[in-house]
Amino acid sequence: PAAFLRLSNVTKVGPTWSLPAVGACPVIDETCVDCYALKGRYLGNPQAQAARLLRLEHLRALLAAGRLDEWVDWMVATLAALPPAADAPSPRIRHFRWHDSGDVFHADYARAIVTVCARTPTVLHWLPTRMGPLFARLVADGLELPRNLSLRISCHRGGRLEAAQRDAAACIRARQPDANVDLTYTWSGPLRTPADWRALHAAHGLAARVCPVTIAPRGAKRSCVGCRNCWGAPAPGVVVYALHRP
Repeated sequence: PAAFLRLSNVTKVGPTWSLPAVGACPVIDETCVDCYALKGRYLGNPQAQAARLLRLEHLRALLAAGRLDEWVDWMVATLAALPPAADAPSPRIRHFRWHDSGDVFHADYARAIVTVCARTPTVLHWLPTRMGPLFARLVADGLELPRNLSLRISCHRGGRLEAAQRDAAACIRARQPDANVDLTYTWSGPLRTPADWRALHAAHGLAARVCPVTIAPRGAKRSCVGCRNCWGAPAPGVVVYALHRP
C-alpha cells in the first residue's frame, strides 16, 4: 500500500521528490506554458502519474491529522541513504532536487521541507518554486532557511507575477542575508538556433548563467553533473533556462 512513497529519478538531474503537476501547483502563470511535466513521458506513464497523486493525497492526510513529522522523518532517512553524485565535492555530499513535478502547495509543507533540509546538512537541496511570496512570509515570521537549501523562485520576464516574485526574493535576502535564494527565468528562442546572447544579457545582466543542458547540441548527453548552478554553486545568481521553439 505504500509503494507510492518513494523518490523519483530523473536521468539528467538525479533523485527527486515528485508530486502531480497542476494538482500540487497553487500558482499557475506564464512559466507553466512550457511545463515538461504536462507532456511527453510524464503523461505517457499512468503508473507514475498515479503515484504522484497518491503522494499528494498522503501529504494532505498527514497535514489534516497533524502528523507531517512522520513524512519528515521518512524523508530524512531516505535522503541519508542516497549515494553521492559523481561530481560531489566530497564523498559525503549528495545532491537532491525537490519537485521535478508539482510545487509547494501548503505553508506547513514548506516548513516541513525546510526542516528536512536542516536535518540533512550533507545534502545540497535545490527547490524550484513559484511560491516566492509564501516563503517570504514564512521567513518574515521567523523561518530560517538553511544554507544547504538553494531556493530558486521561478519568474517569467514581463509576466504578471514577476514583480511579486522579485520582491519576495528581495524580502528574503533582507531578512536573511546569507539565504541561498535567487530567481530563474526561461528564455525562448527558435528551434536549433544558438541563443541570442546579446538580447539575453540585456534582459538578465552579464552575470546571468544559462543552463548548459538547455543549450546542449542535439544528441549530446544532457546532465546536471558538472554544473550544479541550480544548487547554488559556485554562487547564487539568476539562472536562465533556454526553451527552443519552432
